[in-house]
Amino acid sequence: MDLDPDAARAILEPYPELWEHWQREMHNPDREQKYGSGGVREMHDQVFLREVVRQHRWLTEGPGDRPDPALKRRLDEILEPCPKIREKRERSLANPWARAIGDMVAYWHDPEIMARQVNRALHPPDPFSPNEIRMRHIIELLKSGEVSMVMTEKDSGKEVMRRDIRGSRPGAAGTN
Repeated sequence: MDLDPDAARAILEPYPELWEHWQREMHNPDREQKYGSGGVREMHDQVFLREVVRQHRWLTEGPGDRPDPALKRRLDEILEPCPKIREKRERSLANPWARAIGDMVAYWHDPEIMARQVNRALHPPDPFSPNEIRMRHIIELLKSGEVSMVMTEKDSGKEVMRRDIRGSRPGAAGTN
């Protein structure tokens, strides 16, 4: 993908706060560390940038989010014991850049997901449980370089899919 700042300028310049944010982030010498190469490409993607503008206008010109009152009450009940998750949710829903990523708006309005987030924040998993050890091992493999992942059928053990995953720079697994 061509990382053309002129395309970003054409889309974002009519919205000074978006354009200033984009310039600040893309001129930051640590941008690769913060966003990873995929995130930097996304910040130049015209489809993504138009979605940022659409989300910005949704928030500033209206109508904004208006969840069903019953859903709002349910989410408030779920989030009440965990201000940290509630604040993170509010920040994300108020940020057009975060809203433009995939299904993030639906994610933050899903009571089941929010309940899992609150539960995880209030009751972190045992770092020595087999599941947590397995996940840390997988993350370390992804950070270390190329990994082959093989999906098999549970009962027969028959290989269903094999995928090679290129490695990324150290510490970038969470941003690529």
